[in-house]
Amino acid sequence: MWNFSSGRRRLACACSILAGLSLTACVATTPAPFTQKRVSSDALPPAARSLDVDAASSRYQGLANGMRVYLTRQTDGSGVCLVVVPESDGAAAACSATGAAVTLTVPQGELRFRNDGFGEAKGAGDKVSDYVRYSPVVSGD
Repeated sequence: MWNFSSGRRRLACACSILAGLSLTACVATTPAPFTQKRVSSDALPPAARSLDVDAASSRYQGLANGMRVYLTRQTDGSGVCLVVVPESDGAAAACSATGAAVTLTVPQGELRFRNDGFGEAKGAGDKVSDYVRYSPVVSGD
């Protein structure tokens, strides 16, 4: 006779392992830009310190059309904020509670953050960093 109970146990165990691996992918992870050690150049400039973002988590991403671009965590740590500091006074930020993607539109154009990066995506805009792209406003001359 066949011993179905041990086979069922093996099947249940295999299903449990697969379910556990599937759920692991759903758990929030630290966005990639924040896995790097923070350095002094990552500090937000004074113009951005009044924004409702976690300034202690900021990571400098690069320049886009003369604007300094940073990523920060939200003040409650739940998501990611894209922070832009223009050459003139002021600063702007846009945040995403999920941390997966953020878009910030400024007079000069649009900045986009993707936690999984852009890779070699064509038409994704000018590269600011692996995680941020900039698309300038095209004038209608």
